[in-house]
Amino acid sequence: MAKRFTDTVLWDKPWYTTLTPAEKCAWGFIKDKCDQVGVWEPNFFIADTYIGEKIDWQSFREKCNGNIIVLKNGKWWLVDFCSFQYGELSETSKAPPVKSYIRLLKKHGLWELYQKGIDTLSIPYAKGSDTPKDKDKEKDKEKDKEKDKEKDNSAAIVKTNKQTKNTILFNKIKDSFTSISGDFTSYPKEGSSIKRIIEYAKNDEKFIQSMLETFLKLTRGTDKFWSGQPFTPSTLAASGIWDRVKIEAEKQKKANEPWWDRFEAEEEARRVQ
Repeated sequence: MAKRFTDTVLWDKPWYTTLTPAEKCAWGFIKDKCDQVGVWEPNFFIADTYIGEKIDWQSFREKCNGNIIVLKNGKWWLVDFCSFQYGELSETSKAPPVKSYIRLLKKHGLWELYQKGIDTLSIPYAKGSDTPKDKDKEKDKEKDKEKDKEKDNSAAIVKTNKQTKNTILFNKIKDSFTSISGDFTSYPKEGSSIKRIIEYAKNDEKFIQSMLETFLKLTRGTDKFWSGQPFTPSTLAASGIWDRVKIEAEKQKKANEPWWDRFEAEEEARRVQ
């Protein structure tokens, strides 16, 4: 029986709050019924039967903020599925599950599209742009944008507000990753991910340090899943990975916290009461 992670932040996302209860059910149905890389072959009649209400599937997809794209063969793809469930997939990984996911993406003709990054994929399609011709135009536009972004370098990414604390923190995070894994293969992609890390951590440098240390230990450990993950900002910034690393960081924090300090803190709290 397949088990999949659920995004607890989903309920707070603006696009999700616009869905009707039946449409929220439809999102969950697709997520559970799709294959291991997020591809679902639509059967609207069966889906309506399971959900218990007839869905306007065209309208539903348009409300999903670009999180679903229709492939040329008519199948639907949840573009963030792999990133959320598994983190960043790399062909250098020796983990059998990762290899199987990549094979399946290639079978669907999605591997090259996946490699361009989730930020490139998660762009809403305008109404009426469901034809392969229109989709190809959109893809060509995104290719041009991606080429322009690749011309940037790390200096361009942090050019704005160089004197701000965020920029200093940005550079610390960047240097932490590059000192371990070497230069980024895509500065725009990794730079954007570093900004997300800062946002997730709410500019808390100590928390970010704890997350990076925990993430490094996990990727250098013996667990097949974690050892197959590249030590990059884009991997850590994937929501499914971030939440799991956060849990491990909290465990380590509690394990390393001196017992006497906890005891004194609890005693002080009781005295105040």
